[in-house]
Amino acid sequence: MTMTPWHRALRLLVLALLGFVQPMLPAHAQEATTQASTPDAATALAGWWEEYSPSSNIVQFLPDGTVRLYLKKDEIGALRTLDGTWKLENNQTTIEMVFTVLGRTLNRQAQISFEGAEMVLTDSGAKKTRHRRHSGQLPAAYRW
Repeated sequence: MTMTPWHRALRLLVLALLGFVQPMLPAHAQEATTQASTPDAATALAGWWEEYSPSSNIVQFLPDGTVRLYLKKDEIGALRTLDGTWKLENNQTTIEMVFTVLGRTLNRQAQISFEGAEMVLTDSGAKKTRHRRHSGQLPAAYRW
């Protein structure tokens, strides 16, 4: 079965933003993580991030509330990026991202926390993606 560009976009977003299942943190660790992310999560979020687990992607969160997920060549047809918006809710512990891809809107929500130098997004099913700061040039796989 051939995947349409829409299905590939949806698959990519699910992999990039929602990741894989990991065991839940103990309750006291969850509270500490949430408290640490609350004071200035929007400032901590702004910038370039490299998802390294469970897959590999580059994402940029801009202070103006826009987000850009960079794509490798032919990942979704001729698209180079998935562009959308982001905002923090629930005392800065929940991120909502909205992407419009090929005329369709995709909404994604996740709990956001910062564990040391990592950003962790956890969906409602406890699936996590882990990101670390990216510095330097955009990797060659995303420059085409």
